[in-house]
Amino acid sequence: MMEDVGRYTPIHSDIWFDDKFKALSDQDALFFLYALTSPHCNMIGYYRLPIPYICVDTGWPEKKVRQSIANLTPVGMLSYDETAQVILVRKYLKWNPLGGSKQITGAITQFNMLPANNLTRLFKESLAKYAPDILPDFEENTLLDTVSLPYPTGTGTESGTGTESEGKEAESVGSPPVPYQDILNLYHELCPSYPKLRGLSANRQRAISARYKQYNRDLAVFRELFGRAEASDFMKGNNKRNWTADFDWLMNGANMAKVLEGKYSQARASPDSAQDSNRAVLDAERRRLKQDGDTRPDS
Repeated sequence: MMEDVGRYTPIHSDIWFDDKFKALSDQDALFFLYALTSPHCNMIGYYRLPIPYICVDTGWPEKKVRQSIANLTPVGMLSYDETAQVILVRKYLKWNPLGGSKQITGAITQFNMLPANNLTRLFKESLAKYAPDILPDFEENTLLDTVSLPYPTGTGTESGTGTESEGKEAESVGSPPVPYQDILNLYHELCPSYPKLRGLSANRQRAISARYKQYNRDLAVFRELFGRAEASDFMKGNNKRNWTADFDWLMNGANMAKVLEGKYSQARASPDSAQDSNRAVLDAERRRLKQDGDTRPDS
């Protein structure tokens, strides 16, 4: 049933004993059931749902739709991002657990297809609470590992209404965000011989996030990586196959480890080039100082 979620969505019978649901008006209860069973819904209850779609599906005027969204949000039953036009049914995974690797893979794909929105932290809270076993799968294959959660309160009660203050608390106590732009700038600064990147796709961000986490969130590791890459003639095409490395190749876990371990170091070919990596870093720093208008002579 879950695999054909576009046509069939189970509703747990315990919903009729839920105090929050029973306290809803008829209109809001119907809207909540619509959010659970919408033809646009997916297997994680976190999906794109423009308000015009809702109006067409339900036959309701926009004012009525917005009123139900406004009523259901503060009681923690759903959240809606107006800008991204994305809805999150907060307890969806509690009543509709994912089963098997194929469904988990499909759910990750659906998550990655969502436009950027401000509900990601709330979805991660739902995963941590109702599907903790699959949270690592999401963190490994999405950007969820960059999203912080508030410390657990230990009360065992429902928490999280999607309020602004709650979001600020999570940001203040969680780990720092991944410095994507700083890493991109380091690459362009230290690897002038390599192709420049025009942007950071979702796949690139996932790779950067994984490597940043793997190396203990230390930017110095990326500085060393890019310095070694620039110092290696082999990686820049001086090899039998005329192969050239690029940013995406460097962000692969196994490849990054090999570069850092010196597998492609010039020192293997010439004893005079053992300091090439440091020279590349120094040269890049000199270029940066000149671009900033520094008139000091090179040392």
